[in-house]
Amino acid sequence: MHVALEMRMKPKAPGLSPRSLISQLSAIQMLEVQIPTTDGRSLRMQRHTKPDKTQALCLAQLGWTLPSQPPPEISSDDAVVKT
Repeated sequence: MHVALEMRMKPKAPGLSPRSLISQLSAIQMLEVQIPTTDGRSLRMQRHTKPDKTQALCLAQLGWTLPSQPPPEISSDDAVVKT
């Protein structure tokens, strides 16, 4: 994996090592927030943390983007409704 990553990084970020890139990007976390509503349903939101300046620079140098944030979902015992 390190060799493949190094080959992709070489033309765009020659001064960056695969180990340092993985270390920087590993701080970006995906989390899920569930909030109960007053009518017994729950609001579920999956979100990733916003990259800091260094992480954003690494992503930009490599031409990578994070996936878009999925829309919130409202769920009950019977079904899930995407909003």
